[in-house]
Amino acid sequence: MNDLVKIKLFEILENHGNLIYLDEKRLEGLLKDLCGAYKREINLVMAAVRSGVAKELLSYNENIPLESLLKRLANRLAEEHGLKNELAGSTVNLIALSLKLITEDRFNRSNSNREDDYRNGNDSRDGRDNYTRKENSSADPPVIKVYKTGAARSFYLGAGVALDMLYIAPGAFIMGDDNGRDDEKPAHKVKITKGFWIGKYPVTREQYKIIMKSDPSHFKKSRNHPVENVSWNDCRNFIVKLNGMKLAEEKFHLPSEAEWEYACRAGTASTHYWGYDFDGNYCWYAGNSKSTCPVGLKKPNKWGLYDMCGNVWEWCADWYGSYSKQFQTDPEGPVTGSNRVARGGGWDSLPENCRSALRYINFTPSYHNNSLGFRVCLS
Repeated sequence: MNDLVKIKLFEILENHGNLIYLDEKRLEGLLKDLCGAYKREINLVMAAVRSGVAKELLSYNENIPLESLLKRLANRLAEEHGLKNELAGSTVNLIALSLKLITEDRFNRSNSNREDDYRNGNDSRDGRDNYTRKENSSADPPVIKVYKTGAARSFYLGAGVALDMLYIAPGAFIMGDDNGRDDEKPAHKVKITKGFWIGKYPVTREQYKIIMKSDPSHFKKSRNHPVENVSWNDCRNFIVKLNGMKLAEEKFHLPSEAEWEYACRAGTASTHYWGYDFDGNYCWYAGNSKSTCPVGLKKPNKWGLYDMCGNVWEWCADWYGSYSKQFQTDPEGPVTGSNRVARGGGWDSLPENCRSALRYINFTPSYHNNSLGFRVCLS
């Protein structure tokens, strides 16, 4: 695969997002505009897209070993388009690399092995080439997946809609703010022992509608506006249906308050995840918006998460409870209560309400308004 085509494909995904793979005409047009001289390579990429390779990789989950999936997709691509196995495999691997499912080193190593096989005449299409080792071989060590913070994962929801999530590795942080409101005190150390995935953006109107077949939003604007006017109970029902789709071995859920603040701070201890002074370049608030705005337009935090403050308040899983100064591990809040907690501030919030530690504690589970939304976690 030509390096220029690879580079331009990555640029397209960087500028237009992973869902560009679901818009065949637009993707093909962009590739022709950027590297039209390489017709063969463009045709290979588009053949894989039309064969559903990108669609399946967009919705990849760990129920199926990645190597097995890549091999199956390569074999199918070879059969459907009369391609040699090493060529089909290289194309599938390129798409997997562009979606950050495999590393550059893994891509280069695989392609090098395929070129050696081709030169040696090992071009079988019966699945017995050197594409991957036998998974059940006793010589193979167990595979333990270790993700780094910021690793990406997408789940295909249907109708061209995907849910993008980023991985948050375990760690510790100071939760709360001794200079904040009473319910933010005392600041205390919290340890998150298990990594989790969290939505790169708040749940959007189109994502909510594809799952729930309805849109409760007050602001009927673009499909990429965050859904709002949802209660905590609405979020729970959304998550029940999302889990019912069996997109992942793990379970989707609302973030705990600790998970939310840990992800929001992204390793910072400042008032906001961008620093101590308020900066409207990072969030939509009362000073720069009159309604919700499309997700992802402001600057992200250091871990790549967008709109963690401003745009919409985000429901958390916890019942409201006061803080303790004691060190805590994976806190989940009280067992019972009357109010749930929302975080982050909304499009109509003042700057002081768009802080990493701020808690909104006056919402019953059935309450909803046009600045209340949510994002989901997976673990």
